[in-house]
Amino acid sequence: MAFLEPADVIAINRGLSGAPPQAIDDISDPDYDWHLLRDAINRHKNRGEQYPGVYEQGAALWHSLANASPFESHKAETAFLALYAFMRENGFEFDVDEAYVSDFIGVRDPTQAQMAVFLGKHCIPRSDS
Repeated sequence: MAFLEPADVIAINRGLSGAPPQAIDDISDPDYDWHLLRDAINRHKNRGEQYPGVYEQGAALWHSLANASPFESHKAETAFLALYAFMRENGFEFDVDEAYVSDFIGVRDPTQAQMAVFLGKHCIPRSDS
């Protein structure tokens, strides 16, 4: 299974913030909490027995990022785009439009378990993988 690294998620957040790309090696950057970010990303990696499949892993990543608040801005968007990138890296894509996903996440505020079920229903193998 492919996993995202903290630098990947920081790059997503910086892109959303309109910040220029930069080398990401300074854990004292005021725009994010490096320790919260690292813990959020590693949570699903280190507990593979609790999250045995790609849907469960994706839901754990999304839930950790959405709730850990490692960023000053664009927290929800960063969590979703990290989930999207994780699913693509693991050979899946969403079969519903962005508005439907946004509504599910923003309006319904799903639990991690509900997100895993959502991914199982609305992600399909990528045709180019």
